[in-house]
Amino acid sequence: MVTYEDRLKNIIKKSDIEKQLNLAKKQVMRLRNKSKKEKTLALKVERLAEVRQSEQALRQLRINVFDIEDSLLTESGEIK
Repeated sequence: MVTYEDRLKNIIKKSDIEKQLNLAKKQVMRLRNKSKKEKTLALKVERLAEVRQSEQALRQLRINVFDIEDSLLTESGEIK
């Protein structure tokens, strides 16, 4: 599973932010669908824990979008 820190490492330019947000959303949906298809309760609980972790990474990305953009701009020298 891809964590927030992993997604942050993949962001090099501003367009990568949107790409990582979309990938995170798809991962959440994929894990939710997987959890619904599990046959045993133990597996469903395990999958739901993965869903929660994935949702947390997505939430952190959404919260920090502007901070990430600012850090990219300062690194490139556009903001001083």
